[in-house]
Amino acid sequence: MFEFTNINGTFTDNGTNTKYLNAKGDDLRSQMGAICPEPSLITISGGNLATNVATGNFFVATGDANYTFTNPTNSGTGGFNAKSYQPITWRINQTAGRTVAFGTDWRFNVRNLASADLITFLASYTGMWYFTAVCNAADAKWDITDVFIVGLGNKLLGATTFTGQVLAPDGSGSAPGLSFASGTGTGFYRIGTKNIGVNGDLFRVHETGMNFGGSLAINWYTGGAFAAVSSTLCRKANSVLAIYDEGANTAQEFRVYGDATKYASLSHNGTNALLNASSGSLLISTLPTANPGAGILWNNAGTPAIGT
Repeated sequence: MFEFTNINGTFTDNGTNTKYLNAKGDDLRSQMGAICPEPSLITISGGNLATNVATGNFFVATGDANYTFTNPTNSGTGGFNAKSYQPITWRINQTAGRTVAFGTDWRFNVRNLASADLITFLASYTGMWYFTAVCNAADAKWDITDVFIVGLGNKLLGATTFTGQVLAPDGSGSAPGLSFASGTGTGFYRIGTKNIGVNGDLFRVHETGMNFGGSLAINWYTGGAFAAVSSTLCRKANSVLAIYDEGANTAQEFRVYGDATKYASLSHNGTNALLNASSGSLLISTLPTANPGAGILWNNAGTPAIGT
């Protein structure tokens, strides 16, 4: 219990250091120093950043060369860290991308963040970053419990593998819950139960099927990914489904296969429509049995006829 309200007086020690005393004669500044110690400066030496945790619980360094965080020393003796499980924080002002490594006693436990992900990121990062670790007395390892990188925001580092269920915000068509850094309007969002939307509700996936916005099409390419489009399936008008080559306007063909090689085809060559069979006869059943009108095929008592 520290007394701050009943300051008894001040005096100088050897004429240089002013001391502030409470009624019991305790030096308040010494007591406050134990609670809020000054940050301890550590420097890169021989490529290493060494930490004597008996000298403080907040350490600052400048990352002006490649460096390795060696295993902290004196984690269980004296100073501010006599108790295990006390968090220690490091602040690094990195002047350019650096090769960073950690000693064998460090253990990462930050929201599935692996040391390799952080090291890869720091190799091209310039700026301030912090991390906090706790000495685990059970095995003398230093568990890194938090990492904060200035300017990183809520981005993830590296090829993170998650366990259990990963939750994202529902989002909306204009601000998807799962998006991308270079295009925040591009992504996925929740419309409703078992109903996912993509890019402003132009495309939906739900439990009964897939829905496309009126201007969307399914495209097939002639070769590798994103080569020239050869065929497009789309909605041309209300109740009209079309297959065509939007770029070259070349003839398209629709086939219905009876086995691996035999099929009936419907196509248009730009002049005439063609209905063909690759093998066997082309049979037309259920023709009208009365004259349907000019130019229409019909069944005239068992004989094909053209209507008049």
